Amino acid sequence: MADNNDLFIEFLTEELPPIKLKENIGEAFFNNLKEQLVSFITDDSKLDYFVSPRRFGCYFRQINILEPNYRNRRKGPAIATALQNNEPTKALLGFMKSVGVDSHLELIMDSDGYFYHESIIAGCKIEDVIINAITLALKQLPIAKNMRWADNDYYFVRPVHNLVLLLNNQVICQDKQILGLTPSQQTFGHRVMSKDPIVVHDANSYADDMYSLGYVIVDFNKRQEFIKSQLIEQASKLNLTLNHMDGLLEEVTALVEYPVVLQGEFNPKFLQIPQECLILSMAKNQKYFALLDKNNKLSNKFLFVANIKAKDPQMIIYGNQKVISARLEDAKFFYDIDLKLPFKNFVDKLKNVTYHNKLGNQYDRVLRLQNITRLIGDDYYANNLGSSNETQDASYLLKADLTTEMVGEFPELQGIMGRYYAIANGYSQNVANAIEQHYYPRFSGDVLPDGDIATIVALADKLEVLVGIWGIGLIPTGDKDPFALRRNALGVCRILLKSHNTIKSFNIKNLLETVIGVFAQDLLEKDSKQLENDIYEFILQRLENYLVK
Repeated sequence: MADNNDLFIEFLTEELPPIKLKENIGEAFFNNLKEQLVSFITDDSKLDYFVSPRRFGCYFRQINILEPNYRNRRKGPAIATALQNNEPTKALLGFMKSVGVDSHLELIMDSDGYFYHESIIAGCKIEDVIINAITLALKQLPIAKNMRWADNDYYFVRPVHNLVLLLNNQVICQDKQILGLTPSQQTFGHRVMSKDPIVVHDANSYADDMYSLGYVIVDFNKRQEFIKSQLIEQASKLNLTLNHMDGLLEEVTALVEYPVVLQGEFNPKFLQIPQECLILSMAKNQKYFALLDKNNKLSNKFLFVANIKAKDPQMIIYGNQKVISARLEDAKFFYDIDLKLPFKNFVDKLKNVTYHNKLGNQYDRVLRLQNITRLIGDDYYANNLGSSNETQDASYLLKADLTTEMVGEFPELQGIMGRYYAIANGYSQNVANAIEQHYYPRFSGDVLPDGDIATIVALADKLEVLVGIWGIGLIPTGDKDPFALRRNALGVCRILLKSHNTIKSFNIKNLLETVIGVFAQDLLEKDSKQLENDIYEFILQRLENYLVK
């Protein structure tokens, strides 16, 4: 049974980077420290962590403060060479002296033919190892860029101002330092709403005291759940729903310690812009949550999370509305500028966009995609679908939006803006959808392209990437796959599985042979047949993994 001992640690910092704050700071520090203190932890121990924009730390409850004693076994010389006429040789005498015994009878003659010496080593006190354990846990954090401040010789991702280190409600290791800080029992709460120091009495009361006295919800998950529930409640009052935005809720949770959800609105004139542009601009630039009506159309109302409970929230709302108006004016400007040119004119600008220095520019790639699309459509689909005007228009315009002002500002909108600009220029819905959906599936579990034309251009795009990138020797290794060849190969598998009823000949090798034939042979560094076999095996492995799951 574990002793009833509680260890508490809190670092107070400047605002920490919000991206992956929970994983890279909170969880990583917690897991690193667990590894360092594993000998003090038992099955009865209760461990947890917390992280907010300005603090992170751990609770280690019901742990031992003394490591268990452990048996140390040291290997000596071989028995055959250690004794002569039952008397120790120089080798054995030297070993005996090093372990502090007078007779070889005090040693163990093991069945493996060697002498051993065993001793009992007393376990360390946690006070004796905690400083080193914390220091190592900090050094092992997955932080790309640390910083040094003032004239200190230590580094961390942000300046650190305070350290609380308690064992059983008492400060420990006050004669030592971590990151230049001496452990204390005082911390500070919210930067604006709480000015006075807060005494940390113990691990159990810390979270409640920080909320009631310091205006800080220290637990990341509780803070996130609180924000989520407030957003849903506010949206419901407006008869609107929250637009799903990957990562936005987590990022906002990493930006605030005392969340207060407020509602703002922008001029309805901006709703003439494609709503994806508005949603992305609000989320990326201002961390606002977009709201949709019952028809999934964007509302001019939005929600945002303040980090303070103000006496007059209208001032905060006014300020945010003023900022978002300027941001949306920028988006409107980009959209209007793009619409002034015929959409097909953007294709020629792709000559100035490098795809890869060994594979040419994006315009070269478009020409390959046109040929691949035509061949796939004619050879594997009925009615010579590859030669149809719609298929050729789609394959020509696939990458055109990469040179638009809007996609230059928001790369996440590639394909989406292509669809809008195609429709605005009088192209059919089939062409517009194919431009957007040729990126599908974009991630695990994503939807597949819908319709024959979208399917053909999506297949062509993924096969062109596989053949081109693999053909110049950039093969995925370990967890490194900068050109997402694994994702593209899996996309090919999923598309073919879905389309097997409409494709005349279901043969991956034939498809690869077709695509390889489109590339100028001086571009590819590998033999065509070897390249075909290598990519074929690569795709089959992805297919096997997909089917097993």
